[in-house]
Amino acid sequence: MNEPIISCEVVTHDVTVTYGQMCRSCGVNGEWIRYLVEHGILEPQRHETVGTWYFSASQVPRAHTATRLAHDLGLNVAGIALALELIEENRKLRRRLADQD
Repeated sequence: MNEPIISCEVVTHDVTVTYGQMCRSCGVNGEWIRYLVEHGILEPQRHETVGTWYFSASQVPRAHTATRLAHDLGLNVAGIALALELIEENRKLRRRLADQD
């Protein structure tokens, strides 16, 4: 059975999502999000008064991509980190090329 492809687009970068919203958005449990944070894949912002994590909206597509890389390709955390780095570098290079045209 084919699973639906889930994609997301960041509309604004000044929006934050809660830890729970991040988990629901990716369709994963909290352990997975904590694992990604522990290994530097995601960078949460702590909320001073309640001690919970909030994430920049720009982290949501990163979490989705990390989840898909693990699920679809079976990558471990090192592979996920490398793939995300290469994806970001590719985006930067494409933007640079587009700016030169």
